[in-house]
Amino acid sequence: MTKTKNKAKFLITLLLVSCKLLSQKNETIINTFTQHTFEISHEIKLIPKEIKKAYFNRFNERLVLAAPGKPYNPTDLISDRYPRRRLIYLSTFPIAGMGFIFYEIGGIVKQNILMIYYYKPNIIFKNFLIEAEGLDYQNLVKYLIENKIYLIE
Repeated sequence: MTKTKNKAKFLITLLLVSCKLLSQKNETIINTFTQHTFEISHEIKLIPKEIKKAYFNRFNERLVLAAPGKPYNPTDLISDRYPRRRLIYLSTFPIAGMGFIFYEIGGIVKQNILMIYYYKPNIIFKNFLIEAEGLDYQNLVKYLIENKIYLIE
């Protein structure tokens, strides 16, 4: 084989391995959501302080959310008047070392983000885009099972 064909074969193999790893990570998430039932809350004050601190350290911004149904900035315009994100709901206690915050963010296209955090030696965040609005907990789990989530990082 030529160098170009070898390089292409290597890149295809790398892509397949990457997809498999992403699928395995989703499998862990799906298993946790299907084998356990998270307790859900709409209270922002229940976001653990260590999660807020880890979020700031990871993303260099505070995790500021409007309460469900309250005003937030639904546009791309930067403004300090309202938060950029609005809470939909969150898990109150981690299960199997995992918790989550489900929120919406405004812009040209409104997005629903499922932010999953893992308690490991350090807190790890995985953010997923879910292309559906108004998902209650049962439908969120259904979307996870049907793999209708997209890793954004």
